[in-house]
Amino acid sequence: MNPNFGTSEDLIALSQALHARNMLLMVDVAPNHMGSGPRATIKYEDFVPWNESRYFHPPRFNIRYDPPNQTEIEQFWIGQENGISLPDLNTEMPEVYNTLYLWIRQLVQTYGIDGLRLDTLKHIRKSFWPQFCKHAGVFAIGEVLHGGFESVPDCWRKLTVVIWVHTRTLSPDCWTMPLTFRLFGRLQGQGKCGLCMILSFNYLTSLLT
Repeated sequence: MNPNFGTSEDLIALSQALHARNMLLMVDVAPNHMGSGPRATIKYEDFVPWNESRYFHPPRFNIRYDPPNQTEIEQFWIGQENGISLPDLNTEMPEVYNTLYLWIRQLVQTYGIDGLRLDTLKHIRKSFWPQFCKHAGVFAIGEVLHGGFESVPDCWRKLTVVIWVHTRTLSPDCWTMPLTFRLFGRLQGQGKCGLCMILSFNYLTSLLT
């Protein structure tokens, strides 16, 4: 737990307070990568528990998304070498994925978590996610950053089809981004803050028609 944001006891108290009010706790997790900052400033020894470079894919950048190169999407680093660069965990390594499976189970159980938002879903191989979600044992929704419905490449479309059946396969739902992009574009066009998207159901429906 990062002490700048509180203690483990604080998060447990928050979880208990939410449940006492019949509310649920959803947590954002990012098993794909660690850290941020230019590559030259990254110190593997500062990462917990992945404190050696051997736990990560080699630092390669400039992922090809159009057309998508799925190997690069899964194994290259997100970001730029001299900008924000996110060290990409080698989730094909048994030591890494088994630790992540144990970690998510302990996290959910310790803090009474009710749901997960899975960051950068498409950047980890598909076969990783069913076991991850099985160990979590709670609802999970995954983020796939992509802007169009019709232009979703076949490899991602298949990923989406597999992931949408989470209730039976223990894989996460797949939240692709076209709706988000459309909402932001409409709000910005009306001079509204894109972050202030507290929308009534009727307004949401009107945006989609």
